[in-house]
Amino acid sequence: MRLVALICVLAAMAVTCAIARAHAADRSRTVPCSESIDGTRFPYVGSNDPGRRYRFVLGAVSAPPAYLEQTSPTGERRWRYFSKAGLVIRAGREGPVLVSVPHGWRDRAAIAWGYGGHGVFSSLRIAGCG
Repeated sequence: MRLVALICVLAAMAVTCAIARAHAADRSRTVPCSESIDGTRFPYVGSNDPGRRYRFVLGAVSAPPAYLEQTSPTGERRWRYFSKAGLVIRAGREGPVLVSVPHGWRDRAAIAWGYGGHGVFSSLRIAGCG
């Protein structure tokens, strides 16, 4: 009887952990125009160093390079490393820009954005601002 109870408890814990993990991996956030930090010429290229240049994506976004050198440990178990980079969205876009982590990577990478305290997300919707 104790073995059956233990198996039930372990099964319930596994299901709870799987559900919690799925919810954390699928969080989304809409960034309002009020969180825009500054304006710059578009497309933004950043550094003159080719390895550090921003990439022009779909005519709407200047995205950081694929590899970011400044990665720092967080001291947290779930998300062990952190890199900070800006994202430049072309002004006057009619619709939002969606940035997301592919489903297969959501247990390894996430997006944290904003003035802190918002948490970690698998997708970020940036409102179209004038």
